[in-house]
Amino acid sequence: MRRWGKSQSALAQAAGQANLFSRRVDVSATSRAARDAVLASGAVSRQGKVVLQYLRARPQGATYREIAEAAIADGKIADRNAIARRLPELEKRGLVRRAGERQCAVTGSKLTLWVAL
Repeated sequence: MRRWGKSQSALAQAAGQANLFSRRVDVSATSRAARDAVLASGAVSRQGKVVLQYLRARPQGATYREIAEAAIADGKIADRNAIARRLPELEKRGLVRRAGERQCAVTGSKLTLWVAL
């Protein structure tokens, strides 16, 4: 059961209240500090380049977990969730796109297939 459905959010907005269920509105000072530190370190840019390089070498595409496993094995990225964060950013920049779903070679689950443009 979902705790915060669209109805609560819609009710808050209709009442003229801020959407309390949105991370865009409710970001803590520590979260902002962490984001600023990651951006300043250049990690976001480096991680994006790793993801893009991996996908360009694989025209058939890959899931985020396949990219993460390869990047971790190569010692290029330590956190697999970094890959999941970079893919939508690269998509917004028009560098990658979603190409459906397929069974992931790492998890065995059906995951989004990403390809480089």
